Amino acid sequence: MAEQDLTKELQYLIDRVKIVEAVKRLTFHMDKKDWDSYEAEFAEQVEVDFTDTAFGGKQVRIAPRGQWAAAVKSGLARFFETQHFASNYFVEINGDRATTITYYIARHFMKGPDGNKYVLDEGGYYTHGLVKVNGAWKVNRNKLTPLWEEGDPEALRLAQQGGLSKEWADLFGL
Repeated sequence: MAEQDLTKELQYLIDRVKIVEAVKRLTFHMDKKDWDSYEAEFAEQVEVDFTDTAFGGKQVRIAPRGQWAAAVKSGLARFFETQHFASNYFVEINGDRATTITYYIARHFMKGPDGNKYVLDEGGYYTHGLVKVNGAWKVNRNKLTPLWEEGDPEALRLAQQGGLSKEWADLFGL
């Protein structure tokens, strides 16, 4: 193998690891409720596509990363704990741009007025676009495609109580 080919291959592997780590950090920061770090993983503007969900409106939105982070924070506030599992990373790199498809299972825990704990689970995949900014990979596209959900019917009722957060509804025009 020529030295130039080896250099390209090594750069590809380094970028792939950094891209996967950037996507992993999104779920980690959400679950830790570290919203400043969550926001920092995004490019200045983020394309947000939740059109495959019941709570994402009918069109793709472009939002400043701070608005997107605030919407996610407010949307997850109803849960006292979350745990997002990400796996099966498919990564395509084209220069300073990349796309990932990542499977997820998300667990959402709520406490009811009766003091009991209720769980909602969801699975599907994320499609993220990333762009290299000053040498760091930043997410500039976030699409959620849920494939299934299950859980306690009381958890679903509690989650829907009060409707969508103001920040979420404002972002998606709902």
